[in-house]
Amino acid sequence: MITNSDLLRKTSLLRFILACLFIYVSSVSVFAQRSTKDINRVGDEYFNTQQYYKATLYYQESLGINRKDVWANLQMGHCSRYLFQYPEAEHHYQRVVESSLRRYPEALYYFALVQKLNGKYDAAIENFARFMAYYDNKESPF
Repeated sequence: MITNSDLLRKTSLLRFILACLFIYVSSVSVFAQRSTKDINRVGDEYFNTQQYYKATLYYQESLGINRKDVWANLQMGHCSRYLFQYPEAEHHYQRVVESSLRRYPEALYYFALVQKLNGKYDAAIENFARFMAYYDNKESPF
């Protein structure tokens, strides 16, 4: 016959086991997530070997975690430009220009370039002029 104390011990043991299992599963899922820095690093390896399509897969994964990741947007712009996907490149360069022009001023040049390639000539002329004005006081363009 099962007494109340036996039932209470078994219930407590079961709760303890379930709590440990929950903590284990939670910690495994947290540690399984890669950081955007690690994902971008793999994308950079593909980019540096001119495997632009494979690189885009990693930069897209990074942007899925943080869509404002400036490095991933810049590299996606480059990859898309090399893959002749100019509307996609324009989108990513625009994000970089709007958020980090001071850090990546060359993004403005590439933004204007893909605007020209997309047939947005007036906007391209305006952005090329902005790029030229930005470097009027600089010794080196890059």
